[in-house]
Amino acid sequence: MYKSLNKFSQANRHVKGGSAARKAAFTLAEVLITLGVIGVVAALTLPALINNYEKHVTLTRLKYSYNIFSNMIRRAEADYGNITEWGLDAEGNKEYNLESQKVVRSQFIKKYILPYLQGARFSDSKMKTYADYGYKTPIVTRTGEAWGPLNGAPPIIQLANGSILIVSFATMTNSDNKTMFAGLYFVVDINGPSGKNQIGKDVFFFCIPFVVNTKVLFYQNYTVSDDNYIRLDPSRTNRTYVLNQCKATGYHCGYLIQIDGWQIKNDYPW
Repeated sequence: MYKSLNKFSQANRHVKGGSAARKAAFTLAEVLITLGVIGVVAALTLPALINNYEKHVTLTRLKYSYNIFSNMIRRAEADYGNITEWGLDAEGNKEYNLESQKVVRSQFIKKYILPYLQGARFSDSKMKTYADYGYKTPIVTRTGEAWGPLNGAPPIIQLANGSILIVSFATMTNSDNKTMFAGLYFVVDINGPSGKNQIGKDVFFFCIPFVVNTKVLFYQNYTVSDDNYIRLDPSRTNRTYVLNQCKATGYHCGYLIQIDGWQIKNDYPW
Protein backbone atom coordinates (compact mmCIF):
# COMPACT_ATOMS: atom_id res chain seq x y z
CA MET A 1 0.00 0.00 0.00
CA TYR A 2 2.82 2.35 0.82
CA LYS A 3 4.55 1.61 -2.46
CA SER A 4 1.39 2.21 -4.43
CA LEU A 5 0.75 5.53 -2.80
CA ASN A 6 4.37 6.52 -3.47
CA LYS A 7 4.05 5.67 -7.13
CA PHE A 8 0.78 7.56 -7.36
CA SER A 9 2.40 10.64 -5.79
CA GLN A 10 5.27 10.52 -8.24
CA ALA A 11 2.88 10.17 -11.16
CA ASN A 12 0.78 12.99 -9.78
CA ARG A 13 3.86 15.22 -9.52
CA HIS A 14 4.71 14.54 -13.16
CA VAL A 15 1.21 15.52 -14.19
CA LYS A 16 1.41 18.74 -12.19
CA GLY A 17 4.85 19.51 -13.61
CA GLY A 18 3.57 19.01 -17.14
CA SER A 19 0.62 21.24 -16.44
CA ALA A 20 2.90 23.96 -15.07
CA ALA A 21 5.18 23.70 -18.11
CA ARG A 22 2.22 24.11 -20.45
CA LYS A 23 1.07 27.22 -18.55
CA ALA A 24 4.55 28.85 -18.88
CA ALA A 25 4.61 28.47 -22.69
CA PHE A 26 3.83 31.36 -25.07
CA THR A 27 1.08 31.19 -27.61
CA LEU A 28 1.69 32.26 -31.22
CA ALA A 29 -0.39 35.38 -30.63
CA GLU A 30 1.73 36.36 -27.62
CA VAL A 31 4.93 35.88 -29.62
CA LEU A 32 3.61 38.01 -32.47
CA ILE A 33 2.53 40.77 -30.08
CA THR A 34 5.97 40.75 -28.43
CA LEU A 35 7.72 40.94 -31.80
CA GLY A 36 5.44 43.78 -32.78
CA VAL A 37 6.32 45.75 -29.65
CA ILE A 38 10.03 45.14 -30.26
CA GLY A 39 9.61 46.33 -33.85
CA VAL A 40 7.90 49.54 -32.75
CA VAL A 41 10.59 50.28 -30.16
CA ALA A 42 13.32 49.59 -32.73
CA ALA A 43 11.62 51.85 -35.28
CA LEU A 44 11.54 54.65 -32.72
CA THR A 45 15.09 54.28 -31.39
CA LEU A 46 17.10 53.03 -34.40
CA PRO A 47 17.09 56.34 -36.35
CA ALA A 48 18.34 58.17 -33.26
CA LEU A 49 21.09 55.58 -32.75
CA ILE A 50 22.15 55.82 -36.40
CA ASN A 51 22.06 59.61 -36.22
CA ASN A 52 24.24 59.67 -33.10
CA TYR A 53 26.66 57.21 -34.66
CA GLU A 54 26.99 59.36 -37.82
CA LYS A 55 27.64 62.44 -35.68
CA HIS A 56 30.31 60.57 -33.72
CA VAL A 57 32.05 59.44 -36.92
CA THR A 58 31.88 62.98 -38.33
CA LEU A 59 33.43 64.51 -35.22
CA THR A 60 36.16 61.88 -35.06
CA ARG A 61 37.18 62.23 -38.69
CA LEU A 62 36.88 66.01 -38.73
CA LYS A 63 39.11 66.41 -35.69
CA TYR A 64 41.56 63.90 -37.20
CA SER A 65 41.76 66.00 -40.37
CA TYR A 66 42.29 69.20 -38.40
CA ASN A 67 45.09 67.62 -36.38
CA ILE A 68 46.97 66.13 -39.32
CA PHE A 69 46.80 69.45 -41.24
CA SER A 70 48.04 71.37 -38.21
CA ASN A 71 50.87 68.89 -37.79
CA MET A 72 51.64 69.09 -41.52
CA ILE A 73 52.12 72.86 -41.38
CA ARG A 74 54.24 72.72 -38.23
CA ARG A 75 56.56 70.14 -39.75
CA ALA A 76 56.79 71.94 -43.11
CA GLU A 77 57.63 75.23 -41.39
CA ALA A 78 60.28 73.42 -39.33
CA ASP A 79 61.89 72.26 -42.58
CA TYR A 80 61.38 75.33 -44.78
CA GLY A 81 60.90 78.26 -42.42
CA ASN A 82 57.83 80.43 -41.96
CA ILE A 83 55.18 79.94 -44.62
CA THR A 84 55.68 83.54 -45.76
CA GLU A 85 59.19 82.52 -46.83
CA TRP A 86 57.94 79.87 -49.24
CA GLY A 87 57.52 82.51 -51.94
CA LEU A 88 53.77 82.22 -52.48
CA ASP A 89 52.29 84.84 -50.18
CA ALA A 90 51.06 88.21 -51.39
CA GLU A 91 54.17 89.84 -49.94
CA GLY A 92 56.19 87.74 -52.34
CA ASN A 93 54.34 89.37 -55.23
CA LYS A 94 53.09 86.08 -56.63
CA GLU A 95 50.22 87.02 -58.88
CA TYR A 96 47.50 84.45 -59.39
CA ASN A 97 46.23 83.39 -62.78
CA LEU A 98 44.39 80.29 -63.89
CA GLU A 99 47.17 78.73 -65.96
CA SER A 100 50.15 79.34 -63.70
CA GLN A 101 48.30 78.23 -60.56
CA LYS A 102 47.94 74.69 -61.92
CA VAL A 103 51.71 74.25 -62.09
CA VAL A 104 52.36 76.10 -58.84
CA ARG A 105 49.70 74.10 -57.02
CA SER A 106 51.09 70.78 -58.18
CA GLN A 107 54.61 71.76 -57.11
CA PHE A 108 53.30 73.02 -53.79
CA ILE A 109 51.46 69.78 -53.08
CA LYS A 110 54.49 67.61 -53.83
CA LYS A 111 56.91 69.70 -51.77
CA TYR A 112 54.93 70.98 -48.79
CA ILE A 113 51.99 68.60 -48.38
CA LEU A 114 52.57 65.00 -49.49
CA PRO A 115 55.78 64.39 -47.49
CA TYR A 116 53.86 65.17 -44.29
CA LEU A 117 50.70 63.16 -44.98
CA GLN A 118 51.67 59.54 -44.40
CA GLY A 119 50.00 57.12 -46.79
CA ALA A 120 48.43 59.87 -48.93
CA ARG A 121 48.20 59.42 -52.70
CA PHE A 122 48.28 62.10 -55.37
CA SER A 123 48.48 61.78 -59.13
CA ASP A 124 48.82 64.87 -61.28
CA SER A 125 50.08 63.12 -64.39
CA LYS A 126 46.47 62.61 -65.40
CA MET A 127 43.92 64.84 -63.74
CA LYS A 128 41.01 62.70 -62.63
CA THR A 129 37.43 63.85 -62.26
CA TYR A 130 35.19 63.35 -59.24
CA ALA A 131 33.47 60.59 -61.22
CA ASP A 132 36.82 58.84 -61.70
CA TYR A 133 37.19 58.71 -57.93
CA GLY A 134 33.82 56.99 -57.59
CA TYR A 135 31.46 59.92 -56.97
CA LYS A 136 27.91 59.20 -58.12
CA THR A 137 26.52 62.55 -57.01
CA PRO A 138 28.22 65.98 -56.94
CA ILE A 139 29.28 67.75 -53.77
CA VAL A 140 26.52 70.24 -52.95
CA THR A 141 25.88 73.14 -50.58
CA ARG A 142 23.00 73.13 -48.10
CA THR A 143 20.85 74.80 -50.74
CA GLY A 144 21.50 71.91 -53.13
CA GLU A 145 23.72 73.94 -55.43
CA ALA A 146 26.49 71.86 -57.00
CA TRP A 147 29.89 72.86 -55.65
CA GLY A 148 31.94 70.01 -57.09
CA PRO A 149 30.43 68.79 -60.39
CA LEU A 150 31.13 65.20 -61.38
CA ASN A 151 33.15 66.27 -64.41
CA GLY A 152 35.32 68.63 -62.35
CA ALA A 153 38.99 67.68 -62.11
CA PRO A 154 40.68 69.48 -59.22
CA PRO A 155 43.89 68.19 -57.61
CA ILE A 156 42.66 65.47 -55.27
CA ILE A 157 44.66 63.76 -52.54
CA GLN A 158 43.42 60.49 -51.09
CA LEU A 159 44.28 60.25 -47.39
CA ALA A 160 45.16 57.00 -45.70
CA ASN A 161 41.83 56.86 -43.81
CA GLY A 162 39.75 57.10 -47.01
CA SER A 163 39.04 60.83 -46.83
CA ILE A 164 39.29 62.92 -49.98
CA LEU A 165 41.31 66.15 -49.87
CA ILE A 166 40.70 68.79 -52.55
CA VAL A 167 43.39 71.48 -52.71
CA SER A 168 42.95 75.04 -53.92
CA PHE A 169 44.61 78.42 -53.47
CA ALA A 170 42.91 81.25 -51.64
CA THR A 171 43.39 84.67 -53.25
CA MET A 172 43.18 88.35 -52.36
CA THR A 173 43.10 91.60 -54.32
CA ASN A 174 45.93 94.02 -53.56
CA SER A 175 46.01 97.81 -53.79
CA ASP A 176 46.93 97.58 -57.49
CA ASN A 177 43.79 95.53 -58.11
CA LYS A 178 45.84 92.40 -58.85
CA THR A 179 44.79 88.95 -57.71
CA MET A 180 47.49 87.48 -55.47
CA PHE A 181 48.08 84.17 -53.74
CA ALA A 182 46.86 84.55 -50.15
CA GLY A 183 46.57 81.07 -48.70
CA LEU A 184 45.69 77.46 -49.19
CA TYR A 185 42.22 75.93 -49.11
CA PHE A 186 41.62 72.33 -48.10
CA VAL A 187 38.21 70.90 -48.83
CA VAL A 188 37.85 67.60 -46.97
CA ASP A 189 35.27 64.96 -47.75
CA ILE A 190 35.62 62.88 -44.60
CA ASN A 191 34.08 59.69 -46.04
CA GLY A 192 34.87 60.08 -49.73
CA PRO A 193 32.34 59.34 -52.46
CA SER A 194 30.29 56.96 -50.32
CA GLY A 195 28.73 59.63 -48.11
CA LYS A 196 26.10 62.34 -48.50
CA ASN A 197 28.58 64.68 -50.23
CA GLN A 198 27.04 67.75 -48.64
CA ILE A 199 28.94 70.72 -47.27
CA GLY A 200 28.42 70.84 -43.51
CA LYS A 201 27.51 67.15 -43.24
CA ASP A 202 30.57 65.29 -44.48
CA VAL A 203 32.40 67.98 -46.48
CA PHE A 204 34.27 70.73 -44.60
CA PHE A 205 36.48 73.68 -45.52
CA PHE A 206 39.87 74.60 -44.04
CA CYS A 207 42.18 77.48 -44.84
CA ILE A 208 45.89 78.04 -44.20
CA PRO A 209 46.70 81.73 -44.78
CA PHE A 210 50.15 82.74 -46.04
CA VAL A 211 50.80 84.99 -43.03
CA VAL A 212 53.36 85.23 -40.25
CA ASN A 213 51.15 83.67 -37.57
CA THR A 214 49.62 81.06 -39.85
CA LYS A 215 47.56 78.18 -38.52
CA VAL A 216 44.86 75.85 -39.75
CA LEU A 217 41.54 77.69 -39.77
CA PHE A 218 38.10 76.39 -40.54
CA TYR A 219 36.35 78.48 -43.17
CA GLN A 220 35.57 81.80 -41.53
CA ASN A 221 35.84 85.55 -42.03
CA TYR A 222 39.23 87.05 -41.25
CA THR A 223 41.42 89.89 -42.46
CA VAL A 224 45.18 90.28 -42.83
CA SER A 225 46.81 93.26 -41.15
CA ASP A 226 49.44 95.50 -42.73
CA ASP A 227 52.15 93.58 -40.90
CA ASN A 228 50.86 90.31 -42.43
CA TYR A 229 49.11 88.81 -39.41
CA ILE A 230 45.68 87.17 -39.16
CA ARG A 231 43.04 89.44 -37.67
CA LEU A 232 39.68 87.89 -36.79
CA ASP A 233 36.56 90.04 -36.98
CA PRO A 234 34.60 89.64 -33.70
CA SER A 235 31.32 90.53 -35.42
CA ARG A 236 31.78 87.56 -37.74
CA THR A 237 33.23 85.04 -35.34
CA ASN A 238 30.48 85.05 -32.73
CA ARG A 239 28.36 81.91 -32.53
CA THR A 240 25.11 83.47 -33.77
CA TYR A 241 26.72 84.70 -36.98
CA VAL A 242 28.58 81.43 -37.55
CA LEU A 243 25.45 79.32 -36.91
CA ASN A 244 23.42 81.36 -39.41
CA GLN A 245 26.15 81.01 -42.03
CA CYS A 246 26.34 77.28 -41.37
CA LYS A 247 22.60 76.97 -41.90
CA ALA A 248 22.71 79.04 -45.07
CA THR A 249 25.40 77.28 -47.12
CA GLY A 250 27.36 74.94 -44.85
CA TYR A 251 30.76 76.59 -45.35
CA HIS A 252 31.05 77.76 -41.71
CA CYS A 253 29.90 74.47 -40.17
CA GLY A 254 33.37 73.18 -39.31
CA TYR A 255 34.12 76.40 -37.46
CA LEU A 256 30.81 76.09 -35.59
CA ILE A 257 31.74 72.59 -34.42
CA GLN A 258 35.12 73.85 -33.26
CA ILE A 259 33.82 76.84 -31.26
CA ASP A 260 31.22 74.53 -29.70
CA GLY A 261 34.05 72.50 -28.17
CA TRP A 262 34.11 69.85 -30.91
CA GLN A 263 30.44 69.02 -30.45
CA ILE A 264 27.46 68.84 -32.77
CA LYS A 265 24.86 70.60 -30.67
CA ASN A 266 21.09 70.32 -30.94
CA ASP A 267 20.71 73.47 -33.05
CA TYR A 268 23.33 72.35 -35.55
CA PRO A 269 21.64 71.98 -38.96
CA TRP A 270 22.26 68.26 -39.22
